Amino acid sequence: MKKLIAAALALTLVGLWSVTAFTAPAKGKEVRPWRAKVAVPKYEAHLKYRGVSPSSLDNYAVGQSHIDAAWKWRLAQTHKKVFNTFSHAVAVMEREPDFVFAQSQAAFYEWIELEHPDLFARMVEMVKRGQWELTGGMWVEPDGNMPDGEAYVRQRLLGQRYFLERFGRMSDMEWLPDTFGYNRGLTQIVARSGGRYLWCKKITSNKNTIFPFHL
Repeated sequence: MKKLIAAALALTLVGLWSVTAFTAPAKGKEVRPWRAKVAVPKYEAHLKYRGVSPSSLDNYAVGQSHIDAAWKWRLAQTHKKVFNTFSHAVAVMEREPDFVFAQSQAAFYEWIELEHPDLFARMVEMVKRGQWELTGGMWVEPDGNMPDGEAYVRQRLLGQRYFLERFGRMSDMEWLPDTFGYNRGLTQIVARSGGRYLWCKKITSNKNTIFPFHL
């Protein structure tokens, strides 16, 4: 288990997304193979330092989509992005029984429920099958620097209550891939509202406030 955790840390350090050479369907050409040439040696070096061989690891990939509820587009466009993403994910699940997709932000689920009930019914079925993972018990993914404790509690209340009422269970994993900071009380709030895990990405990105704990 310690080796697997160390491997996961190494993947985080070099960015597994950088290792993957993406393929453009139209032209069939690798878009970013140069990233693999840079990242793979770093990845292997981190594993070697921790006494882990890449060939001894099992890699699991879970589909997910980070969608900003509001960014450089209008809210109506977010609704379209959510519909396109969710409908495509369900279509892949129906075609590929082994495909698993994780999605946060209960607000998006409610949009689909109200605007596209047929798609929502298919999503409910995929949750039952175990192909659709309910992640992120908050109503929307917040900027972690701005909300106070009360706002976090209400976010979790609204999000987890929606999941419980519509899907019969709450999410056990909070999902914050794109926030640039974290409230000190966040982990306790998550733990006391049905969460067991906190998935985050940018916790070591701050150059001024260094995260003190490493595996």
